[in-house]
Amino acid sequence: MDRIGITVKEVLEKRLLGNAELIAGKSGINRVITRVNIMEVPDIINWVKPGELLLTTVYSIKDDYDAQKALIPALNSKGLAAIGIKPGRYIKEIPEAMIQAADKLGFPLFKLPLEASFSDLMLPILHEIFDKQASFLQRLDEVHGKLMNIVINGGGLKEIAVTLSDLLKANIMIKEEVFGNFYYSSDEMRSKYNDAVIKLIGKKNGSFEYEIMEVQNGIGTFFIIKVPIMAAGQNYGEIYVFKEKNDITNFEINIIERASTISAFYLIKEIAAKEVEMRYRSGFIDDLLSFDADKRSISAERGAIFGFDASKQYTVILLEIKKIEKELKNINENSELVRLKNRIINILNNLLQEKNAIITTKLDTMIILLPVPDKISDAESRNYTKKYCYEILKKIKESLPDITLIIAIGRFYRNITDIYKSYQDARKALMIGNVLQKYNEVIHFDDLGIFRLLYQNAEEDELIKFYNEYIDPIVKYDEKHGTELLKTLEAYFKCNGNLKQISKDLFTHYNTIIYRIQRIQEILGVNLENARDRLNLEVALQIYKILDRKQISDNPR
Repeated sequence: MDRIGITVKEVLEKRLLGNAELIAGKSGINRVITRVNIMEVPDIINWVKPGELLLTTVYSIKDDYDAQKALIPALNSKGLAAIGIKPGRYIKEIPEAMIQAADKLGFPLFKLPLEASFSDLMLPILHEIFDKQASFLQRLDEVHGKLMNIVINGGGLKEIAVTLSDLLKANIMIKEEVFGNFYYSSDEMRSKYNDAVIKLIGKKNGSFEYEIMEVQNGIGTFFIIKVPIMAAGQNYGEIYVFKEKNDITNFEINIIERASTISAFYLIKEIAAKEVEMRYRSGFIDDLLSFDADKRSISAERGAIFGFDASKQYTVILLEIKKIEKELKNINENSELVRLKNRIINILNNLLQEKNAIITTKLDTMIILLPVPDKISDAESRNYTKKYCYEILKKIKESLPDITLIIAIGRFYRNITDIYKSYQDARKALMIGNVLQKYNEVIHFDDLGIFRLLYQNAEEDELIKFYNEYIDPIVKYDEKHGTELLKTLEAYFKCNGNLKQISKDLFTHYNTIIYRIQRIQEILGVNLENARDRLNLEVALQIYKILDRKQISDNPR
């Protein structure tokens, strides 16, 4: 990896050290000098830095053979570029041990002329280094301006990838984590670098620095330079540079890092714009789904700017993020959750764009207004929306396998002014889905059966009394004796009274199941052979799922 400076070879060719002679370490002539230092103290090793050319008379170690022998290896281990020794005043000749060490390590050793002062030797080299650094910065500023103009003129990551490819003469891919998109410098590179490569570069290591990876696939061996897109400690993605040789230069790394900074700026700008757009859209949808008829009417009239067509019919879909299985690794977990929602919204937009669906967020829930075709029956509408919701679920789980979610669908209402009813239905379906733990499922309000009735009356005292009569006694019995009568009763209805199947599902001995069923009948005073008793018990079980523990405890017998 080269640095901004001049090589030992250039020093010789341009005679920047005057009549100095390279007497050892000639295999290291491509070492880069980035600064010059002078040694006249014995502990100089504590003050040197990589890339330095060290000038010395070795006065401080003129009588110390061991220190002379150790100096070259020590400087080499510190990453210095070369050393220039002026013999004649304090030492007659450069020690042979130093010459041998320099040759062995390829560490350039100059014999400096006695008459030259260190300042005269330093100035030409420093002047050359400063010229190169100035040229480097000027070229880098030109590249920065070129990349920044892309964003200023309305371009995005695709245009940055194409420009970066032209500058580096290499294939480029930008992966952004905000919306989960990939951008390629050319379409042909998509097929050139197969899925195995995409999987490899998709692995995160949490590093803020660039890294170089050697990769093999069907086209042979190549190298990938990966540079993170960072801002304020947050990772917004990565830039990947594909090269056939591991010959990336320091200037090229700086170009990629500038592109990374500008990509971060672009993404932050996009996030801010999306947030503003989402706030306005959320306000519109809040009014459209309000109980207030005037708000609904005004909202529907101005909805065209958000893509809402009052002449169409819509069904409301709610998508709620329940949890993320893997630990959030970013510094700001709230920021990670926002990023997750952005990625889900991006998936929804890609799937539903042609359908002209309207999408917004409310806390951890996405609200989708999905247009339904004209002249469609209620049953056809239900199947239509469920089909798209299952597709949504599939796509999200493919892209984000570690999240848990619920998708709830409201009824289809033909009058656009009744769209708020579809929203209320979807909310009820979502609540019941949470109660029943229907995670990673699609729930349509019409498919909830008796739960629709139970939810409508969830606050009624009669439901609690019904629960107290049929379920509460065995709940109390289980709590007191550490038994599983309630679990057995639930399995009884799930298995349609098949005791052998209950025994198998609960991993419990058949005779134990018989005993539990008998005990349930004794405690509740019911007969499970009686159809009415069975119906009452099954409805009471559903009430138990709908009512939360607070409602039950606040309304004791």
